[in-house]
Amino acid sequence: MAGSIRAFINIMEPLITPTTFGAAPTDLAEAANSTALPAPISSIRVFYPFVLFLSMISSADASGRCFNTEKGLTIDGGEYRRLRNIDHRGCALECRDDPSCLAYEWLETDSLCYLKSRSLSGDLSKKEDAIIGFCLDDGKWI
Repeated sequence: MAGSIRAFINIMEPLITPTTFGAAPTDLAEAANSTALPAPISSIRVFYPFVLFLSMISSADASGRCFNTEKGLTIDGGEYRRLRNIDHRGCALECRDDPSCLAYEWLETDSLCYLKSRSLSGDLSKKEDAIIGFCLDDGKWI
């Protein structure tokens, strides 16, 4: 088990290592005058290693599982289905049971659920009442 975790870390390290997107200011005065905005964080660079790791540690005969992030984040785009008047658990179960769903976004104040496709490639952004989750299927769709 320790060897497989080490192998996973070696494979994923290049994906999660921070990348510089431009020349860094050379002194404090230059940094203070800089108007450059930070580049958006790609959801693939942030969540793909996490989902891959979870799929590695889940057993082959386990039923599908969903994992959610802290409240306040969303991934732009990728929605293919909207469900109204649904609670968080129901949203997660809909995603888990749908072979096209990789992730879901649940909006607490509106009781809305958006299922997100497996071709998800949007950027992370802040959304106050949103909870995003990722679901691993049980392998019956593969």
